[in-house]
Order: sequence, then C-alpha cells, then structure tokens
Amino acid sequence: MTTRTILIGLAVIAVPALGAAEEQQWGHLRGRLVFDGEPPDAPKITITKAELAFTKPIFDESLVVKKKDRGLANVLIFLFTQPGEIVPVHPSYAANAKKRVTIKMQNGRFEPHVTLLRTNQPLLRVNNDVAHNTHLHFFQNSAP
Repeated sequence: MTTRTILIGLAVIAVPALGAAEEQQWGHLRGRLVFDGEPPDAPKITITKAELAFTKPIFDESLVVKKKDRGLANVLIFLFTQPGEIVPVHPSYAANAKKRVTIKMQNGRFEPHVTLLRTNQPLLRVNNDVAHNTHLHFFQNSAP
C-alpha cells in the first residue's frame, strides 16, 4: 500500500457531518485503512543490550495489521496548512489543553504507541522497565 493510496482513501471518507446550524462548520473524520495483501508477521527484534531484563520476545511494531480484517493500527493523519494560516479550533479544545499525557515503557515498548501531545501539555513518562530509559526527539524540537 502506498502513501498515495492512503491519501486517496482519506479524500473519499473526509465528508463533514452536518448537524445543528452552529455545528455545520465542524466535521467528523471516520474511516478504516486496510492493508492491501496478506498481513506480514511482525519480525522479532534482537535485543543487544540488557538482554536479561526482557523475559518475553519483543516484536517490531512499525507496521501493525490485524490478521482477521487486515485493518491498520497506529495510523497518523496530518492536516497541513499554509505558513501563517490561522486554523479555527473547536471550542472543546480548551477543555483538555492542560491535561497530562502519559507514556509508559513496559516490556521493551511504549504504550500507547501513538498519542497526541500539544506543545503546552505536560508529558509524564513512566518507566516500568529498569534496564533502559526513554529518549524522545520531536519533529521541531532539538535534542537536549
């Protein structure tokens, strides 16, 4: 499945939901992305450091496909805007703007794999694995 296929699929499903007059400016995006073909088995990751800390195998989850219906997990959809363009936000956005976002490290993996974090939100990193730590690089922030 190519990126072009995904974008075409999104264009088809991105139809705004019409409701009350004041809500007509907002829409809902619903859809499902499906892997084209037989879902591959996730390869096992070879642990090269702190091998004794991990008693269970760890698998590469960069592509997660549900075998039963070939649905893709952890898919990100971006809205690109023009530089300087002001995008209106839904009034409910402010309700959780300062809510803490938590990422856990457990059994050699991050949970959840994908989460939304705004630039003004606090991030809590919980490490349940003693053998290693987190090292995060964000798109536009430089490493410490």
